[in-house]
Amino acid sequence: LKIPLLIGGATTSKAHTASKIAPEYQNRATVYVSDASRAVNVAASLLADNKHYENYAKEIREEYALIRTRVDARREKRAFLALSDARANAAALDWSDYRPPVPAEIGVCEIAPSLTELTPYIDWTPFFMTWELAGRYPAILDDEVVGEAATQLFADAKSRLQWLIDDGRLTAAGVYGFCRTRGRRLRADHDQGAGRPVG
Repeated sequence: LKIPLLIGGATTSKAHTASKIAPEYQNRATVYVSDASRAVNVAASLLADNKHYENYAKEIREEYALIRTRVDARREKRAFLALSDARANAAALDWSDYRPPVPAEIGVCEIAPSLTELTPYIDWTPFFMTWELAGRYPAILDDEVVGEAATQLFADAKSRLQWLIDDGRLTAAGVYGFCRTRGRRLRADHDQGAGRPVG
């Protein structure tokens, strides 16, 4: 290959790209892209005139070199047990008298919580990432660099969310189920009826 390499996806990261992939591919720039919305700007830089491309590729190489240094430093600090020591330190668990708790309801159940009930469980960190504000919620609100912008964005988001709650047209619904199982080959009893093989 003689083309730039873009790395992305749920199982990738910038640290993995910098430490494992970039050192093995030297033909052109190797760039980690966290999501598709950012790929356009990266692709534009990679396809620009040679001077612009070289400057961009140099910045990426320098950034990834720093990341590799940090990754290597963390790896050196790890102290792993030998396999024999780990096995000797195995937890002694006695399952002979264990009886698993029985769910209050058996079968498929439907729930319809209100948006007000769900609001406290929202993970806002990906929301800020989408707006390219780096940091974890709620600490990002006090960040020296992006704290002010994050606080304003958060206020706008909460205002819009409250509008959705008050409007009432958007609702939430979910389904969950607990099924009895039996036999060496897993069988699920739906609604306490006949067992059906699973897998």
